[in-house]
Amino acid sequence: MAHLSKQLLPSSTFQHIGVMVFFMSFVACLCALGFLFVKDITGKWIIDIEHSLTIEIPSYSIEEEKIFDANHISKLSEKIRLALGDDPAITHLKIEKITSNNIMDDFDIPLPVFIEITLHEQRSDNTEDRLRKKIARTVPVAIVKTNEEWQSSILAVATRLKMVFSALTLCVFIVSAMIIGAIISAQLKASQKNIELFHLMGATPSKIASLFQVSILRPVLWGSAFGNTIVFLCLSKLALLYDIGFSLIDFYICVAAITVCFITLGWGVTRWVVLKSLWAMA
Repeated sequence: MAHLSKQLLPSSTFQHIGVMVFFMSFVACLCALGFLFVKDITGKWIIDIEHSLTIEIPSYSIEEEKIFDANHISKLSEKIRLALGDDPAITHLKIEKITSNNIMDDFDIPLPVFIEITLHEQRSDNTEDRLRKKIARTVPVAIVKTNEEWQSSILAVATRLKMVFSALTLCVFIVSAMIIGAIISAQLKASQKNIELFHLMGATPSKIASLFQVSILRPVLWGSAFGNTIVFLCLSKLALLYDIGFSLIDFYICVAAITVCFITLGWGVTRWVVLKSLWAMA
């Protein structure tokens, strides 16, 4: 029986599955890393804008249907600065001017000006509404964005990015399952005579499926281990260059979960494909 088992599943049969799992595990870990980066950066941005307002002095008025010149925009921004400069709820006010924009330059349109306002942490609840009305009275064309509006925009973009990384991870597992299934099916056809001999010797479909599962487990494990090692090395280099804000424990949990998913996937797909094929042969 042991000799027939070696004929049915030579030691080199599923090495290419290990190579496939190596690449797929690497990609899945990178997707998890991207997901955590987006989550961390989103949290930092929301904290940064929690006590802030952003005012834009546009270069074009939709209501008046006219383009403002650079001097007019500068005067409007200075008007807002003077109106808000003594407000006790404001701790810092900074005028940001965009230096260059090729599209605007091509159409000879002046660049908009942004005013960043930092609010006092102990401000009253109606501060944002009061400032918005004050800005609207001072410069009606000014566009004001509160922290809630920025949070909504940031979270919408972050959600889309996290969905992309999640979808990529799901695609990795789906493609891996399809490849494993195709390789198992090919091996079953190549070993059909040996499988029939196993049947004659009393081996049940479940026993044959178990032989395939055990043979699949080793390449899946080493492929996943090598993929994780490469990701850890990349992460260590990244940590030296950048300040990684998220907890590495979260990433290690994701890597462990990905490894478990690959093992479960290989184990489950192998059993399902083998039993399905044997039932079809019967």
